[in-house]
Amino acid sequence: MDISQVTQICLYGVLRGFVYSTIALGLTLIFGTMKIVNLAHGILCLLGAYLAFSLTAQGLDPYISMSMLLPLFFVIGACLYFGIFQKTRDPNSSTVSSFGLLIAIQTLIQIIWDPTPKMARSYFSDLLVPIGGISLSSSRIVLSMLCVFTTFLVYFLLRKTWIGIAIRSTSEDAETSSVMGINVVKINCIAFSIGLMLACLSGITYGTNYAFDPFMGLSLTFKGFVVLTLAGIGSILGLLVSGPILGIIEGIVGFQLGLGWVDVISFLMIIVILITKPTGIFGGKRL
Repeated sequence: MDISQVTQICLYGVLRGFVYSTIALGLTLIFGTMKIVNLAHGILCLLGAYLAFSLTAQGLDPYISMSMLLPLFFVIGACLYFGIFQKTRDPNSSTVSSFGLLIAIQTLIQIIWDPTPKMARSYFSDLLVPIGGISLSSSRIVLSMLCVFTTFLVYFLLRKTWIGIAIRSTSEDAETSSVMGINVVKINCIAFSIGLMLACLSGITYGTNYAFDPFMGLSLTFKGFVVLTLAGIGSILGLLVSGPILGIIEGIVGFQLGLGWVDVISFLMIIVILITKPTGIFGGKRL
């Protein structure tokens, strides 16, 4: 590899990594408050991508459809929470339920849309921005920056608002929070719904820049957990570092060994991280 190839791989890896950071951000909120390993998170990302694809086919740009789909996913999150996860309560049962939800949504996607790869192209997808002799899609840059902005926005929400403080309190000790007057069920519902909004955002961002199919859901979920584990569970801003790290590693592996090795290396990273530094780069800070 020459220097231009290395630069291109790193730039594309960083931009792709910010999407992974947003996936991990949604997982962090849900796991932090409810202690649920939401295996359906990735397929919900894809559902957002497919809905954006359908709206794009009707002439609606993904940038515009995002403003419609994010509130929709907040409502979907509330319905799923009260319909499934609030009833199961036990984290293990909820994780199994999320796997059932994964299969159901994946099957639904295959029925409504065919299994062939799709891509929800934006009006800005063909506009190129030259950076150091390398041309990058303006859509990829803008949407990646949107992921970064969203991460800082969620960080501010958790630190500076009463809802965020309640979410952090619930994540540390739900019983004590309930005694202190916090409506734990309501806070869990809000956290879960925000997590699904983030899933929708990351799905649209991914689907606008990369091809997707119904079978990628579990892979996206595990990549989110790789980023989460690498940063340390609860380290919000750390996700902006660990996401690009994974993106760059995937780019190098894909270039040197082939795309077939990308997922293998990603999954092996979880094992290596848990063995060598289970608290993550940033020490597993709380929400």
